[in-house]
Amino acid sequence: MRNFRNMIFFYVVIFSSMTVFSWTTPTNISNSEMVSADPSIAIGKDNLVHVVWDERDDHTEAEIFYSYCMENSWIQPINVSHNSYFSWLPTIATDTTGYPHVVWTDSGDDWLYWSFFNGENWVTPEDIFNQQGLDYMPRMVSDELNQLHLVWYNWGTNNEIWYANYNGSSWSSPINVTNDEDDSAFPDIAIDSEGNIHVVWINYGAAGHPDSIDIYYSKYDGLSWSIPVNISNLVGSSCYPLISIDSRNSPHVVWEERWTDTIGHYSPYYTFFDSTYWSEPYMLTDSCENGIEPIIGVDSKDRVHILWTKGEFGGGIFYRYLEGDTFSNSYELSDTGWVPSIAIDYDDNLHVVFGVFGEIYYCKHVQTGINFFEDNQSFLKQFRLNQNFPNPFIEKTIISYYVPYECYVGITIYDIAGRMIESIDLGCSAEGFNTYTITKNRLINRGSGIYYYQLDASNHTLTRKMVFCRTM
Repeated sequence: MRNFRNMIFFYVVIFSSMTVFSWTTPTNISNSEMVSADPSIAIGKDNLVHVVWDERDDHTEAEIFYSYCMENSWIQPINVSHNSYFSWLPTIATDTTGYPHVVWTDSGDDWLYWSFFNGENWVTPEDIFNQQGLDYMPRMVSDELNQLHLVWYNWGTNNEIWYANYNGSSWSSPINVTNDEDDSAFPDIAIDSEGNIHVVWINYGAAGHPDSIDIYYSKYDGLSWSIPVNISNLVGSSCYPLISIDSRNSPHVVWEERWTDTIGHYSPYYTFFDSTYWSEPYMLTDSCENGIEPIIGVDSKDRVHILWTKGEFGGGIFYRYLEGDTFSNSYELSDTGWVPSIAIDYDDNLHVVFGVFGEIYYCKHVQTGINFFEDNQSFLKQFRLNQNFPNPFIEKTIISYYVPYECYVGITIYDIAGRMIESIDLGCSAEGFNTYTITKNRLINRGSGIYYYQLDASNHTLTRKMVFCRTM
């Protein structure tokens, strides 16, 4: 079994003697007889690589294990949880001293536990919030002021996203980020250079309706949270978002889209905020190739790096990157593997961990050679349909769209059942961004609810959702 686990193949792609990217040979860093899963990776100020994961024994007990890499060698994994319960789903971040902090879910009391390395030892784990319900899926980042920032969701009476920070001596009281009637889950967090907190999560919307599952975003400026914005708004179910921030403090988000019109169809999607609008969601695979649970990282040169798992059962790890407005082809980094985690060091090298047959593997991506794009696929200069604003709306809402050349454009409005309500001929639109305003008069007789607006332009069709409210 060990030999079979090590049968992983990584590739170096070369065009005209120019190395596009280079990945090191994967290293098994868990080497356990138990089932190792759910890795999380962080980079310290000294570029030291830290990794945590959970190890499970036939799904009845689990512990949190930690290792770090020193001089290209991984230390023997250390048990940092030490309890008789099921400890799992860890997240890791490093403080300004370079010491790692780890938070995880403990199923004994359904609380979040926290431990950290104090320079000599890992401290005794502490339950940090003691909320009712299940505190689940923590995600953590650190800032330049030696503070930790944590989000999670509480699965109980009210399924909400919560936030708290650690100021170097104590944890703050949890803040309810979502605080609405809809169920919310699976958050992720990032911090920008000004200390603003960016959070994304799943909003389940109308209970039981798969087309109402979307990705929402909000920003915390230290005083208040911005109004949550639906940034996916596709026809399928949007799941498992992750977020990263570039040097201009703009957020970039990936997620998994599940299509209800095609059985078993999963696709990784990407969007970013361009200071005015969220970009049109971009599908990273073709319509016939499944991809799940993408991850994202943005380096200091604002190159966006995205990886995802092929298929549903660890069918391999794939990678693409975006530089400027151009996406690279997708490359297979491993012919097997499951749900990676990514960190970028201060030299812009990528570090990735992922699961393979119950083990945790690590590899490093080295920035070498000259950037080269085989397909020269321009991301920003494609047809784009932005989210209407405001959304939801009462009186009117503005739809903006981008066309890369002058062409005839139409907008069609559908109800949630897919019945056409109205087809609007906009005539010839000029190259660039254009807008169109929809007033309540077009929907007033239809009532409040979810509607779709479809852009038809030069044989390109794009669709988004909007919410009309007769009263707020």
